[in-house]
Amino acid sequence: MSWNTASEKLPVVLFNDAFLPAEQASLSPEIRLARYGEGCFDTMRYYAGGFFRPEDHLTRLRKGLEHLGLEPSGYLADTDSFLGMLTGFLKANDALGQHVRIRVQVWADDITAGYRPGNRTAKIHVSGSRIITTTTGEKPAGVNLITSTVPRIPHAALPADVKWSNGINYILAARQAQSHNADDALMMTTTGWVSETTIANIFWIKDDFVFTPSVSCDLFPGIARNTIIEVLDEMDINTNQGAYSADFLKTADAVWICNSVRGIGLAGRIDNKEFPLQYSFFDRIQNRFASHINDNLQYVG
Repeated sequence: MSWNTASEKLPVVLFNDAFLPAEQASLSPEIRLARYGEGCFDTMRYYAGGFFRPEDHLTRLRKGLEHLGLEPSGYLADTDSFLGMLTGFLKANDALGQHVRIRVQVWADDITAGYRPGNRTAKIHVSGSRIITTTTGEKPAGVNLITSTVPRIPHAALPADVKWSNGINYILAARQAQSHNADDALMMTTTGWVSETTIANIFWIKDDFVFTPSVSCDLFPGIARNTIIEVLDEMDINTNQGAYSADFLKTADAVWICNSVRGIGLAGRIDNKEFPLQYSFFDRIQNRFASHINDNLQYVG
């Protein structure tokens, strides 16, 4: 899996109980999702035939709905219903057998003024993009990161294990990365420890030891992150999870980031510190990671 991939938007979306052309699935700017960002979402990859740990994606969505006090739709009742919905979406787009990035958005379809909630029935919107991977024979460039001055919101203030629709915290950090011509932004906790990037978890190796921030560092504990830790354990390699400074991170021999859609990719630079774009240990992890996913897909169709 390549970290830098192109995509092509799918023409059909699932909007509650109907498949519609994407341009026809409009929402009122008066609903609470638009006004306050009241909702959550999850993103996943369809691997040209199957899904990796769909139950984990469903669990996160249901957890977000529980935090918001919303009732899940029947599509989110259980894993079979969830997979049935995703399969129907892929068929509607003639996308079975292709690699697809899927986003499932849920929210309260409510028009109320002020923060006090109203209707507790959740609505759903499923959209996606075909993932286009080009093979040029060139070694892909490493991910260029800058350290953002925007800290992660503490887990105690907003649970970090859900993808919330109100992503202003990430947007502000991503804007800083954009202004520095970087690919992504490294975010710190309010107490100054490395947390994550705006779209990925982070790992590094130093003197044959692997490190990653612990969940106490207000990070989103992604499925790819958990999978890498499992893969390293299968390789009899312990992952040191703790609170680490940016200065310690920059002493690493190699750095990589990961998420469920793009997989894993080497960081070529953090601020002014450069890292190698070829590292044999990373190649081993990348191959084992890909094999682990392929061996554990739940096939649909």
